[in-house]
Amino acid sequence: MKPILLALAFIGGLLIASAGIGATSPAKHLAAVAREADSVVIEFYTSAGREEVAFADKPWLERLAGILERSSYVPQSHCLCISYPQIRLYRNKELTGTLSVHHGTKLRAYAGSVSGDFTVGAQVGQEIAGLAKERKPD
Repeated sequence: MKPILLALAFIGGLLIASAGIGATSPAKHLAAVAREADSVVIEFYTSAGREEVAFADKPWLERLAGILERSSYVPQSHCLCISYPQIRLYRNKELTGTLSVHHGTKLRAYAGSVSGDFTVGAQVGQEIAGLAKERKPD
């Protein structure tokens, strides 16, 4: 291969790697974590204190995955607040992801390669919080 072509191929490879081409988007990654989960624990803060609801419900997880998959994610600085409900996803009894909605428009996600606070918008925040509230203890 001629030196100029070799150099262009090398530079092209660097540009592709630095652009993150081939990397999984937060939407795809979080949706996959939800779909692969086999159980969920949602922690609520109620007048009785903190309460946890544990369940296994594949249709519920698929609904969560759909919301996560169609969302756009804009990374934000960590706001240092705590918000309930907190959704914990498990696969084979191993914690694979934690999600919570902050300030109505941010999603805090800890799920492997996708970790941090993301602006997702009020509609997505409401959908995720609403889904969690379906399981809220009386």
